[in-house]
Amino acid sequence: MRYTFNLPSIIIIFLTPGILYAEFSLSISPGISHFNYKETDIDGAILNTETGFMPGLSLLATNNSHSFGSHFFTGNVNYDGQTQSGIPHTTETDESLYYLFYRYDFKNINDQKNYFIGINYNYWERFINANNNVSALYEEYSWWQLEAGIKLSKAIENNKKIIFELAGLQTFNGHITADLDNLGYGSPKLTLGEKPGIRNLLALDMKLNKNTDVRFAAEYKYWGFGRSNTKTISNGNRTISILEPESTTKLWRFFIQITQYF
Repeated sequence: MRYTFNLPSIIIIFLTPGILYAEFSLSISPGISHFNYKETDIDGAILNTETGFMPGLSLLATNNSHSFGSHFFTGNVNYDGQTQSGIPHTTETDESLYYLFYRYDFKNINDQKNYFIGINYNYWERFINANNNVSALYEEYSWWQLEAGIKLSKAIENNKKIIFELAGLQTFNGHITADLDNLGYGSPKLTLGEKPGIRNLLALDMKLNKNTDVRFAAEYKYWGFGRSNTKTISNGNRTISILEPESTTKLWRFFIQITQYF
């Protein structure tokens, strides 16, 4: 059984009459990300890892200090782990990672240093493919993150500048739903533990003309989940207890962003 996920829609309403002016812009950012996910046992032993590259696309709308955007990445990565009985297991995992975000920039500090805050909603589809007589497993993750950080800018030429961002993250309200219908256990939902994270960005901004900018950027994002609650489930013949172990994710994103100002 596969779930159909519809991204939550965000409707942006500008109440001022002059919406289309120099401070309003739209951006599109094709890119590629390197995904590195790791689950660990309570003693720190590695249970499984998932690593690989995924192409993606980002969209952004900015009006003055307000930014609304979305990122989407999807692809196959390598899975290296073990079964519940401890037998080594390697396969591929189909990954789809989505997130929506809102950000507010405090722009009145100075031209070289500004602070920002934000919130984002994340959704991850994880399908561990069957291999070597080990059944497939489909899981859905969702969580929220708060973000607060600093943005530093340095002009290097008339039409170029270097951008650096450093932000702290806090993950909360995380959940995982596992599809165990083929075993008769339904689709149990667990609550993930909250953990802090970090995000860094390094970019080169270039002004192509009065209304168009291009950005070449690398972004690093790290977040994690604490050990989930334990849930007892039954298929009528057997009763078992399940939990989601502690995990960390490192996501490198390399992208080119084209911005059009109106």
